[in-house]
Amino acid sequence: MQAQQTLPLNHILHILVLCCKSVLTDAEKQLLYTYFQNCSCHLLFHTASQHGVLPLLYHTLLTLFPGTYPTEEIKTELEKLRKQVRYLAQKNMFMSAELIKMFRQFQSLDIKVLAFKGPTLAQSAYGDITLRQYGDLDILIKQKDVPKVIALMKKNGYSPDVHIPKGQTDHLHQLLTTIGFDKPSSSMRIEVHWELLSLNYAVTWDTEALWQKTDTVTINRSSLPTLAFEHLLPYICVHGSKHLFERMEWICDIDRIVRAQPDIDWEKINSHAKHTGIERMYLLGLSLAHRFFDLPLPSSILTKIEQDTALPKLTQTIIALHFSDTEQHIVDKNYFFILLRMRERFTDKLRFGYQAFFAPQFNDFNYLPLPRYLHFLYPLVRIYRLGQKYLFTK
Repeated sequence: MQAQQTLPLNHILHILVLCCKSVLTDAEKQLLYTYFQNCSCHLLFHTASQHGVLPLLYHTLLTLFPGTYPTEEIKTELEKLRKQVRYLAQKNMFMSAELIKMFRQFQSLDIKVLAFKGPTLAQSAYGDITLRQYGDLDILIKQKDVPKVIALMKKNGYSPDVHIPKGQTDHLHQLLTTIGFDKPSSSMRIEVHWELLSLNYAVTWDTEALWQKTDTVTINRSSLPTLAFEHLLPYICVHGSKHLFERMEWICDIDRIVRAQPDIDWEKINSHAKHTGIERMYLLGLSLAHRFFDLPLPSSILTKIEQDTALPKLTQTIIALHFSDTEQHIVDKNYFFILLRMRERFTDKLRFGYQAFFAPQFNDFNYLPLPRYLHFLYPLVRIYRLGQKYLFTK
């Protein structure tokens, strides 16, 4: 069953899906030839940029048209695209070099760090750090190292995006799970996590397990530790789910990382996802990759997908929101309820409902800096800010 025949995709996104597939049939290649002979590329390229798949689109077009072009317009547009993709590739290489430099500094201070998403995911899933778009770097550290890492980031010219009162660094990690750091001189951004997900999503990951087994990715002859595949795959499914898969690149990541893994212990990953309470989000990610890009999945996974009666409606909602001609702009108002439907256990639904409304985020700290002895008030600050955003604005 071909994904483009079964999904009610917007026509441009239909073409974009084909351009992102790792394997094209002869019929799909002919469909693309016909499209590019008769249609303008401008809207397609713009849509590809929005969905974070420009490098994949360019790579496919080079394969389809190796030195010859069906029209002069295609030739002109491809030259513009080549410049964009070259810029992205240079940016990716620059960010990768920064990641390697920072890792060496962490190691010199005996700070354990794992890279995830960004360059390491690009290398693991696509085999090339220039084939995936990313705007920042993500690293995972141990909670006990938060004060040392903050100090090191500041020493390297990075500024945290949350106000940290003097003397409260050691207390911060009890209230937050991540801090973003920006370096104005190079437009670089690094997000430092000591938990994979914000408290608002009410997912309790086994943090110790993340450190017990890790993988290594080699970039520019430097070995970087990263999440083991058994943790990375569920994570990128959850990450895409919490963003409602609004960008095609997050579905493509799932497709490519699974195809790149030679031997997968599906039973072990399934068990982890079920135990963690993320089975539906995990299956949703796999289901979308299967439907969009014909990702081969074992019968055991396909059976689980078919047995979860909530998945068809969730898939329909995501396609309607981001991929169809009847695109709806209702994400803000319905985001909470869509995420609620993604949790399969009633207790997790309750925890998510509570955490979504009461667990503070860094924006709450910036909105109203409070002394440490008043930090217990931040759940009220969050409720007030949510009310301002969703109830008191038109």
